[in-house]
Amino acid sequence: IKKKFENDVSDSNDPYNDHHNHNDVSQNNKQSKTLRSQLFSDWIESNLITNENIDKSNIIIYDIAGGNGDLSYQLCIRGYSVILIDVRNDLNEIGLSIKNKLNNYQNQQNYLRNHENNNN
Repeated sequence: IKKKFENDVSDSNDPYNDHHNHNDVSQNNKQSKTLRSQLFSDWIESNLITNENIDKSNIIIYDIAGGNGDLSYQLCIRGYSVILIDVRNDLNEIGLSIKNKLNNYQNQQNYLRNHENNNN
């Protein structure tokens, strides 16, 4: 079993598989994790949220073992209410990081709306 696992992992062409290339610099790994969280949040939205008429902010999603909050962030910017649950000691720092990311995202959206309104 161990040998099969090693072969499967080493032969994998899956760009989202963390095991397939340990030589990635940390920035590429971070981008890969961000892309995975975007893809997974897209999947959640298209496969699990079936009622398109419901207000997204009324849906509470529990991100169990949410780690550094990449998925929580992606779901928040889509308008869902998310509760991140993890056993990590630095959850307050993670919460502040997500809050800062959301504030930056909202500021960017406001800027784009204002810029678009000024051009019309």
